[in-house]
Amino acid sequence: MKSTLGFFCLLFLINTLFAQQEFEVSPTGTWLSRMTTTERQNLPNPSNGQMVFDTGLMSPCFYVSATGKWRCMLSTVPDVDQGNFGGNLPFMEGGFNGQPQGNVVHYGDGSILVQSNSTGNRYGYKAPVAAAGKAFEVSVRVKSFTGVNAIINLNSTGTTSFSSFVELAVEGQDLKIYASGQTAFTAPNKINYYGTESVLKVVGTAVVNGRRNLHFYINGQHIRKILNSSILTNNVDVILYGWNGDVHYADFHHSEAPSIPINRSSTVITSEGAGVVFADPFLLNDTGPKYYCYATNTGGYRIPVKSTTDFVNYTNEGDALSGFPAWSSGNPNYFWAPGVKKFGNQYVLYYVNQSNTTKQKPNGSSYNVMGIGVATSSTPQGPYTHVGNTPLILRADVWGAIDPEPFTDPISGKTYLLWKSDANAVGGVTQLFAVELSANGLSIVGPHYTLLSFQQGATEDVLIENPSIYFNEHDAKYYMIYSTHHWFQDTYNTGVAVSDNLLGPYTRLYNGAMLSMGHASALKGPGGGSFFKTNGNDLGIIFHGRNGNGNQREFYVGDVEFDASGIPHVLPGSGSGFEID
Repeated sequence: MKSTLGFFCLLFLINTLFAQQEFEVSPTGTWLSRMTTTERQNLPNPSNGQMVFDTGLMSPCFYVSATGKWRCMLSTVPDVDQGNFGGNLPFMEGGFNGQPQGNVVHYGDGSILVQSNSTGNRYGYKAPVAAAGKAFEVSVRVKSFTGVNAIINLNSTGTTSFSSFVELAVEGQDLKIYASGQTAFTAPNKINYYGTESVLKVVGTAVVNGRRNLHFYINGQHIRKILNSSILTNNVDVILYGWNGDVHYADFHHSEAPSIPINRSSTVITSEGAGVVFADPFLLNDTGPKYYCYATNTGGYRIPVKSTTDFVNYTNEGDALSGFPAWSSGNPNYFWAPGVKKFGNQYVLYYVNQSNTTKQKPNGSSYNVMGIGVATSSTPQGPYTHVGNTPLILRADVWGAIDPEPFTDPISGKTYLLWKSDANAVGGVTQLFAVELSANGLSIVGPHYTLLSFQQGATEDVLIENPSIYFNEHDAKYYMIYSTHHWFQDTYNTGVAVSDNLLGPYTRLYNGAMLSMGHASALKGPGGGSFFKTNGNDLGIIFHGRNGNGNQREFYVGDVEFDASGIPHVLPGSGSGFEID
């Protein structure tokens, strides 16, 4: 029994290090004997019957028969204010300051139900989460609630004073944020956005003199920020509770190392491959442990491929493509800007190559029109086999087609190929297009739709290119990023436009850029970007930039968050610049 338990403990320790959000820990104290399923079902009071106590962690823990795991709900220290709560466990099964008693029900799956059947405060848990001046993160998953007016409180002055606090309150389906001295902020119809569960997160980043920037999230959406706040300047306590109702908390987590970095820094985003040329990058999430990154030709590779599981370590997967398509001019320097999409059991690679179709420029010289080709493979890394004797898209009428990227519309279910006209080759106006793809991705269906045309402006010059689209389900809008200026210029940057419909019209957001020179230390000309989603449903961007090595374009990865007004921002991470849950 001891050896088996030790083995489980070791597994939990490893699992904790790599999957902290499961909140599983290695037990250090004395455990009660595990109950069988029958014994558990026959308990008159299953909450207390299933609970054991870890004397090392000072946390109530449970054995979950469905998964065969020990699970500690919270990892913390004993309550420091036992006089008010009248208990000696981190779960406070009682009232507050002598008010009517509530009840906390412990479930075998590691969740708790905080019940309140009468007027008064009903506190479920209290713990210190951050020392003065330090950053912190508090996240809680609410499975269900009934008749509740408030569910979480952050307090910096102790449990008996509410002169300095932040409170998240549920009123109907609205979430309200109360901050001492400020008018309540309402996030309407958000609390049950994903069915019956809602994940709430509060992140505080240290500023100076104990002051903090506070950021609030619902289901990953950044809904509210309070900058340079003096509300929580001291040690921060958190209390989970129900007020005039019941709250079923699925899990809870806090730390002094926020998983989502908020404060923009000029020195945090760093090159994923310093000194490695990897331009116009595209990232494929194959829903497995690996993410695959593809880039424009370099170092003898037509389409170089790298894979990663952690956005820290990368493996070279070689060249995705061999040979030339039948319609190519045979120039090895023109395999550009790849994009990959899986259709059924087949991976389809879209790439740019110089065609053997020529057209006369206005100055009388001959020009080989750029075209978009297609190739297939049974594996994401390839090798891919060219398909067809003609380009998928040529469009000599707009001087060629480049920068392909597939996008599946979650509303219609249709997949489109985004692309850019190459009219800048003759000094013309560039445009961004979308065209529907067939069910297997190997041919186009219907007309080409114009999404955006170049518009000279303060942050837009020469051209627009590299379209990539993300559908934000929280506001039901399509966000398209694109690059502008010449790629070899320091001023090359990434703009963003928004639309209510995939096929436009798109409106540019704020007369500025989402990524530009100075966003990170020594970073020049950030562009060629593509959106991607992780398995943990995080939104990221992969892009290239120049880091002082001439025209050498290295690749970068960053977090993308939307602020309360619906504008996406690229946030610096730590180390690689991106963190996955």
